[in-house]
Amino acid sequence: MEYRTKLQYAERVAEQLQGKKSTAEIETELKQEGLFERDIINVMTSARNILADKYAPLVREILLGKRDAAEVQESGVIDNEILTTLIWQESNKLAIAEKRAITRMVKENYPVSEIIKEVDTRFLTIPQAKQHIEKLQQTQQQNSGSNRIAGIMGGLGLILLSVIVLVATDRFFFFIPIIGIIMIGKALATERMAYED
Repeated sequence: MEYRTKLQYAERVAEQLQGKKSTAEIETELKQEGLFERDIINVMTSARNILADKYAPLVREILLGKRDAAEVQESGVIDNEILTTLIWQESNKLAIAEKRAITRMVKENYPVSEIIKEVDTRFLTIPQAKQHIEKLQQTQQQNSGSNRIAGIMGGLGLILLSVIVLVATDRFFFFIPIIGIIMIGKALATERMAYED
């Protein structure tokens, strides 16, 4: 299916999903019009994206407690299944925003207790936040100067060991310098923090 044709179908489906028809009815109609299963999935996904762009502010208000989800569902403006999907998508976006805020605070060396107080638990639970903080701290530790120096020295030590073994025994164990080179490479690489801007 061409992009333009898919977009036309998606716009029509998005219009129908706004309280006029259920997802099942629309999918049945699309099958009757001769669309393949794969095309129907693509059209439905595009229609949901159109609705997501249109209703994102409304869904965000629901999630932030400024609007009641039941009121929106009763109004019939959006199909309940679509509203549920949009709420899930927007919740994920808000959880990512929380993780970005945590990453920023970890980079700025805020104490963990202070970071935990700032977490909006509607979108990210305390255990999830603590797990994210631990990962960020591990990344910071790996990127620290002392760990880098230890990695470089360990890698150089293995390379030197392989040379000593070669000279002393006239045998070359190729895997030893390879491990040393990998250690040096890892020590020189800076790992990016998760959800870093």
